[in-house]
Amino acid sequence: MNKVILAYSGGLDTSVAVSWLREQYEVEVVTLTVDLGGDSLRDNVAQRALKAGASRAYVVDGRDRFVRQFVWPNLQANALYQGVYPLATALARPLIAQLLVEVADRERGDAVAHGCTGKGNDQVRFDVAVHALDPKLEVVAPMRVGMGLSREEEMRLREYTESIIIKDVRSEERLLDEVSLFLHRVVGDMPAKKRQVIVNLHDSDTLFRNKSVLVVDDDMRSAFALAKLLSDRGMHVTKAEDGKKWWQKSLK
Repeated sequence: MNKVILAYSGGLDTSVAVSWLREQYEVEVVTLTVDLGGDSLRDNVAQRALKAGASRAYVVDGRDRFVRQFVWPNLQANALYQGVYPLATALARPLIAQLLVEVADRERGDAVAHGCTGKGNDQVRFDVAVHALDPKLEVVAPMRVGMGLSREEEMRLREYTESIIIKDVRSEERLLDEVSLFLHRVVGDMPAKKRQVIVNLHDSDTLFRNKSVLVVDDDMRSAFALAKLLSDRGMHVTKAEDGKKWWQKSLK
């Protein structure tokens, strides 16, 4: 591996990943930042990448391509995430992966990298899309293969899990919950007694059941998704785009 094309957001994780890739693999790092709209593009992102150690920084305006090749076909197909609401972030990952492959081809890179962790679906979207487009490219995920805590650091940190306080958490139950997330521990792997503490902590269905709630959001996709979530927990849900108008109407 000689040259890596890194999907670069300009945030802390991917900025650290530039130097980590260079030190860990002794490779040249080229960054790719894709503007997909929504004012998410950070100012001076190319300069930031170069300052972090990248040899070259690409900033690509992918808005038109994103809308024409991904968003519009998705709307035409009425593709819904879990049958509930239109796909959003998931649509962007294949395009970013495609652009990574194109830049890798232009730069004669032999690997691409992304900042996804070992949890969630984004890592799968990147990995599968890249390998489908160019099976020869290696995919590196720094957050998944060592840029986080070392085994020794994790073991040392676990020694304090019975006494440390995170985010001013004072209760034993909340402390256990926060620490489990902080250490990326799978709840299912915990001792039965501690696992039950977290299960009880998050069993809020009894608090929701048979209660009435008004969901107000001018984005009805979000309102519908939240309403479904609450309905599944036994709540009586009413949806409205304008809370004030709904309240005035209910008083009549």
